[in-house]
Amino acid sequence: MLWLLRSDKTMGVFVYQDEGNALDQFRENLFEVYFKYGKDTVVFKEPGRLPLHKGDLVPVRFLPQHSEVAKTATFRSLWGSSVSYGGIFFAVLLAVFLHPEVVPRRARLKLTGKKPFIQLVY
Repeated sequence: MLWLLRSDKTMGVFVYQDEGNALDQFRENLFEVYFKYGKDTVVFKEPGRLPLHKGDLVPVRFLPQHSEVAKTATFRSLWGSSVSYGGIFFAVLLAVFLHPEVVPRRARLKLTGKKPFIQLVY
């Protein structure tokens, strides 16, 4: 979140989509984008796929102090890892509470403001 608050927004140019090295065990799709910052041209690669053609404009976010640290301003690029890692936590939590030996089937969970915060009511 701090990175997003400190970053600036600009428009970049989509260069190409790379299908990855055929000899890699896990091929990783990469795309390349460049944008102008002052007198410099900053080029960066990012994993994923974009349905774009060469020369299309792409919104980009970057840190002014470190312009080489840039990302495309898409939901997947900015929030994908947070959603994935947070989703893993909630999936494990859901599996624990749905398991019949942790919370029996006919029991209800009662949430309280005092300790114990969660009680099983049969």
